[in-house]
Amino acid sequence: MLADLRQSVSDWIFRATVPEAPPVTLVQRRIFILPTRHGYVFALVLVVLLLASINYSLSLGFVLTFLLASMVGVAMLHTWRNLAHLKLRPGRCDPVFAGETAYFGVTIETPSLTHGRTWTSISR
Repeated sequence: MLADLRQSVSDWIFRATVPEAPPVTLVQRRIFILPTRHGYVFALVLVVLLLASINYSLSLGFVLTFLLASMVGVAMLHTWRNLAHLKLRPGRCDPVFAGETAYFGVTIETPSLTHGRTWTSISR
């Protein structure tokens, strides 16, 4: 039951019906910025700062709290803009035997705004 629910939510979010032909372009619906443990701690610190600023009527506390919160928003926007419209192509994969480490190459192309730079990455 839980696996079916998880699969239906995954199908709804990613809307993948068939495997796509390369290159795969990262568009708006494919970029997810999820918080880490440090992000949750930072959000908790911001909430504590906000509550302390409200409790003690600290104007500079409000400035610091909202400055840090706006910096988080700007950082997420820049992260999204750096990832948007990247093109991913599969690279070569050498044949391996069972139990050996397989290396998969991925070619990453930037949009034409940066003159079409290409990087190749090898992942394990």
